[in-house]
Amino acid sequence: MANFVKQINQDQKRIIHDKNCSDVFTMAYGSELKFTKMDSVSNTGFKSNKYNSLWSMFNLNSEKIFDSYNVDYSEGGMKTTLWESILDAYSTNGMVMFEVKDQNYRKSISGQNIEVKIPLTGTTSATTLYSAYIDTESLKVKSTNGVCDPFKIDMAYSEPNKMFTNDFGIGYVYQLGTNPIMNGTYDSNCYDSGITLLMSNDWSPWSGSSSAKTWSEGYNVVNKYTKNAAPLITPNGPNRDVVAGAIFNNSGLGFIWAEDFVNDFNWSGGTGGTGTTVVTFAPSEAYINASDIDTSTKLQVDLIMNPKDFNTSLNQSYIEDSIENGSNCNVAYNTITLNDSQGRCLVVAKSSTPIVKTEGDYSIITIDIPIDGDVVDSLQKTRGCVYGSC
Repeated sequence: MANFVKQINQDQKRIIHDKNCSDVFTMAYGSELKFTKMDSVSNTGFKSNKYNSLWSMFNLNSEKIFDSYNVDYSEGGMKTTLWESILDAYSTNGMVMFEVKDQNYRKSISGQNIEVKIPLTGTTSATTLYSAYIDTESLKVKSTNGVCDPFKIDMAYSEPNKMFTNDFGIGYVYQLGTNPIMNGTYDSNCYDSGITLLMSNDWSPWSGSSSAKTWSEGYNVVNKYTKNAAPLITPNGPNRDVVAGAIFNNSGLGFIWAEDFVNDFNWSGGTGGTGTTVVTFAPSEAYINASDIDTSTKLQVDLIMNPKDFNTSLNQSYIEDSIENGSNCNVAYNTITLNDSQGRCLVVAKSSTPIVKTEGDYSIITIDIPIDGDVVDSLQKTRGCVYGSC
């Protein structure tokens, strides 16, 4: 069997990113969705609660940092912005944390269509929170890839506004060329903060100033912002919208800090504790519906054989057949190896059937080499639909 060697040029190699987003399904309910309480800094048990370290996910690591944010937005603070209510949570009210088991979604939760139902006491027995994105003019434009493309904001899988996430030290770091990648792939042109904000129709502490919006509008609608079918968050000013909570897309950790929901959360209606320990609820009382995402990164290599390349073989059966027929037969092969500059084997690619190289013709083979595994099926494939609608 002959061994043939040919150098692969740089322009024959490229990195391919595949992404798959599922339909909306009930991602977690019942025992799969766990709740606990995070204390405010004024609580006597603040230092003993292990979950309180998670305030750092909102860059609230100390009272000194809190003080720097507890001023007006014009002075670099969170007041008069969509984040103002989290300041009250940190200083006085605390917040409710929930966790989606990582077995229930693939690499990430899409921020486009999230619905979270939680149980309450008092006049309202429950409320539902919906994901929404910040109104950002630069993202309400279409791609140059085609007239039918949606707005950029409809391609983002987490909050794409840098000013009210990264600039407050919340979410992933903005780094042009890395995040966003800016490589021509449309969704990667959006900054990925890794966090999605949650809104509720039952939470409007600045009555009369916060704009009247129905956050359930546009839920589970494809390209809802392009179609003007869903409201966007006004982030600051006298008509600012009030964020009730947020979810971190990759970790599955969610937080609810709207004062009414924290104070009226129905801890006693759950199983497992009263807020100081993990609590779960019946499937109809608490659940999260959303889409999940899986990605795959591959090295794609084009192997180009020119008409004069690889037209002979040292395979004895090939030689005997050539002599018997009086001509050079076409060469067939089923194994290709990729080696480094020192000849060490890096990749072995095998074809299920022999590939024929016809003498005098070009032959181009493309090999996909998985770097982090293939895209796998979502749990949505087996669950099929959202809770209560099956």
